Amino acid sequence: MSDNFILDNLDRPDLLEDSYRNAPDRFESQLQEAMKQNSISETLKVWHARLTYLPSKVAQRISITLLITLCVITGLFTKIPDIFKIDGRLVLPKVYSHNCC
Repeated sequence: MSDNFILDNLDRPDLLEDSYRNAPDRFESQLQEAMKQNSISETLKVWHARLTYLPSKVAQRISITLLITLCVITGLFTKIPDIFKIDGRLVLPKVYSHNCC
């Protein structure tokens, strides 16, 4: 038994998860110590990757404000014929060319 909880419980992922959720800062400091002592452990490598992962800039999310703005602009574009009293046959001639009704 060592004084490092993580090293003592490498084979008990449920305890490691509980420890991380209860005290993330303490867990991270113990993980750093454990990595120095046992850098070949796959369990430690996985935890290290999990805690140090940074998503790439390509995967950034679109802001809700931008999304709403784009929706409003799209809605306004669809209403241009109504706003400026343009005959729909000039804007969408193929749609109005069929005599369906």
